[in-house]
Amino acid sequence: YAADRYLSAYRSELDWIRDALRNLRLLAGDPAAGLTAAEQARRLVLAGTAWLDSQIAYFENRVRHHEANVRRANRLKKAFFFVSVGVVVLVLPVFHILGDDSMRYHLAAFGAGVLPGLGAAYAGYCEMRAFEQEARQYRDTLGFFRRARARLDRAQARGDLDTMREVLYDLGREAL
Repeated sequence: YAADRYLSAYRSELDWIRDALRNLRLLAGDPAAGLTAAEQARRLVLAGTAWLDSQIAYFENRVRHHEANVRRANRLKKAFFFVSVGVVVLVLPVFHILGDDSMRYHLAAFGAGVLPGLGAAYAGYCEMRAFEQEARQYRDTLGFFRRARARLDRAQARGDLDTMREVLYDLGREAL
């Protein structure tokens, strides 16, 4: 079973997963334990539904969160660029036309040079935090759990206990 296969290097950190999978096995019923097919199916559906629904909800939330981070990061990077261009195209010429060589002009010129650098630094920060990669990974995992849920539902509709067990086994193995 998947509970026995996860990385032994992470035993202490992931003991809760091992326990959950073992309890899932107990809840689903061992075919040799003498449970009726209907009882085994009921337990498999209960275990699978509880696990899959909570994982789907979790990954939907993470996808929303990380996609919001990506959108926010992209807006901020564009803002740095466009404000800098706006200063160069609009503000500096106005100061020049007015003959204003004051501190405001020099600050605007300095800002026009610094803002792209800040934008680049922020882009590097976003790359380091891997916002887009994390969002993609969460979307992929969400798709995996949704496909497993659909497969479990189809197996349940057919009353196919072996496929139901296989789905939960494969899901546990892949999740770890």
